[in-house]
Amino acid sequence: MNVQEELRHGLHLLAEDPSAPLVRPDLERARADGRRLIRRRRTAKVVAPALALATVAGLAVTAWPQDDAPRTPPVVAAPRFQLLVNKAAFGWLPSGHTSFFTHNEDGVFSLAAQSGGRHGSQVVLSVFRKGKEPALGMLPGAVPAKRVPVRPINGRRAHWLQAPSYRATEARLRFQLHPGQWAEVEINAWKRGNMAATVRRIAESVKPLNEPAALPVQIKALPQGFGPGSVRIATQGSSIGWDTTINFSPGLFITLSLPNDTSGDVGRPPRKPNSTFNGHPAYQGPPTGIPLTRETEKKTELMCLYELKGLNMCVYTLTAKAAALLKPSGGLKGLAARIKVLGADPADWTTTPLR
Repeated sequence: MNVQEELRHGLHLLAEDPSAPLVRPDLERARADGRRLIRRRRTAKVVAPALALATVAGLAVTAWPQDDAPRTPPVVAAPRFQLLVNKAAFGWLPSGHTSFFTHNEDGVFSLAAQSGGRHGSQVVLSVFRKGKEPALGMLPGAVPAKRVPVRPINGRRAHWLQAPSYRATEARLRFQLHPGQWAEVEINAWKRGNMAATVRRIAESVKPLNEPAALPVQIKALPQGFGPGSVRIATQGSSIGWDTTINFSPGLFITLSLPNDTSGDVGRPPRKPNSTFNGHPAYQGPPTGIPLTRETEKKTELMCLYELKGLNMCVYTLTAKAAALLKPSGGLKGLAARIKVLGADPADWTTTPLR
């Protein structure tokens, strides 16, 4: 199953099943290659927002020196690159639908909109990297998708991969956004009106873009050796809950979450601080609350800071290589001291997060 199919599967399950757990990344896959895949939590335990929110009890409180960060060695910074580029935007959505999810990984840019929370329908827009048409993939039930001819979209080639049928609640339409670049619109849990006409109208109104996306952090001097991974932004009020997760290869993660947001996982308790850092409550230690093999336990490091402009932040590594790249510049503490959290209001975010 490729990245787009993982994302589609996770969002589809949320739309279809009100009791479905959160979309989360697969720990073993992330540890192996520093990449995130969206998966159901019942089939793969999680690390991203859950790392910031798992319970740790019975730990003594200590304090790190307030001037710890200025004493860290100089950083050889990695070349700057864009963390997230918006490739498209919805031009029209059915009434009641709002965008709640942006994701980019392996050259696939995705947006999702929903109505009525987990009980409502979802629309997913995916834009592929330029080149030949991607593999058709699989339909629910592991059925291979097949092209079903359809009238061109905005004068360019298009075909159904999952054509609407009587009493169907989902459909997938693939079309050329530009010559040599393909996109898809998928709708799930649709229960009103003409689904074929709705999907077509959404596809016809998609606005091509190529502009940097704003993010809620500024990172000063990301050490050399780290490169692009994946980015996920989920807004407050969604079925996933407010969350921003940035992954750098080869296995460095930065997650931001609201302190008491339980919209995605009812009753999840916050991780208890066991220290302070630069005047903020903090936690540093093993990522308890998730299963770790003997190999991953030796490679995984975690640090969380609380009350940063209304957000909690966790930074962690899932590979020995990532930890080694951070070590000369002060490890996780050195990195955390070089991150500025901008808050949850998108008006305060920046399109140049790497400084």
